[in-house]
Amino acid sequence: MKRIAMLAVIQATLFGLGCQKHSLPKYTLVSDRPWPIGEARTCNFDGEYREGHCFPPTNLSGQKYKYLVDADFDRTVHYDAQKWSTDDITCRLDSFEHATCHVGGQ
Repeated sequence: MKRIAMLAVIQATLFGLGCQKHSLPKYTLVSDRPWPIGEARTCNFDGEYREGHCFPPTNLSGQKYKYLVDADFDRTVHYDAQKWSTDDITCRLDSFEHATCHVGGQ
């Protein structure tokens, strides 16, 4: 009887884990111009503040557009000692709430 009860608990736990909604981490993608949905841009990620800087490094002082999104990365992002990404990352804005990012090149 104890075995059946234990199996029922394990099965319920596994079933419950499989049904949980997977929540993606929030990132702020920052652009120097409005970002149309469906467009992909190269970004440098700041791991400390969870920001993707998706504009040329020469344009630091102009107007910026920020998009707070759930970001889905296809691979692990690697960071240096200053917490900046060392990978080539391209992100596509799928909606104003979600982005898909490719790590490792374009």
